[in-house]
Amino acid sequence: MLLRGFLIDQNHQGKRIAKKALQIFPEFAKGIFPNKDSIVLAVDVKNMIAKTLYTKTGFQDKGIHKEGRSGLMEIMEYRLDKMNMDMEKGNEIQSINMRVFRLFE
Repeated sequence: MLLRGFLIDQNHQGKRIAKKALQIFPEFAKGIFPNKDSIVLAVDVKNMIAKTLYTKTGFQDKGIHKEGRSGLMEIMEYRLDKMNMDMEKGNEIQSINMRVFRLFE
């Protein structure tokens, strides 16, 4: 699965919303797309804040660089196939949705 964009409105940056969202996103994604085994994204190699955030939330540098519209991009991946999915699917989605809503309280 390709994560094409992820941003937090400038007025809400610095509130740890991005970190919280990325921490629950893999479980949410696996619940919606159970046949997918990874989330892949590209991040500007100069964007150290984003790279650090992605690394802290479980994404790994794949050692691949591609030229993007705005310069050199680093490919990162989060492996979903290693997640422990022992909750019942319906309860899992409800639990994730509640956590997503709490991000904006």
